[in-house]
Amino acid sequence: MGKKISSVIGLIVIIVSLICLGTFKLQQIQYNKETANVKQMLNQRKKVLKERQKIAHQSVLNENLVSSNKTKSENTQDYEARQDLQTITKKFFNEYFTYDSQNTYIKRKDKVRGIATNSVLNDKKLFNNGLDKTGIA
Repeated sequence: MGKKISSVIGLIVIIVSLICLGTFKLQQIQYNKETANVKQMLNQRKKVLKERQKIAHQSVLNENLVSSNKTKSENTQDYEARQDLQTITKKFFNEYFTYDSQNTYIKRKDKVRGIATNSVLNDKKLFNNGLDKTGIA
């Protein structure tokens, strides 16, 4: 009789454990779905915010460019020039330092042709064949 009771209690414990485990798994699935939905909504709102910031920023720049205040207009022109220079510089260095083989190393010159001057492009210290003094890559 004692063994039957122990077996029944063990079976009940297993069943309760399985029910709890299943409930936990269902809650975890639901939580993951909710998390994914919130992340998606957050990403959408970030895109909208970024676009609105871009529009507002451009509006302020345009307003300052046509401003009767000469200093404000000049500062805005300087700001835009710095932004353009930063963009071009970032692109140049990204192309210059990003390569994964001898072939892509050599092609760096072609990638920066539109943003670098001829003197930079013809500089053999910057754009060489990638071989060392012994002729090894």
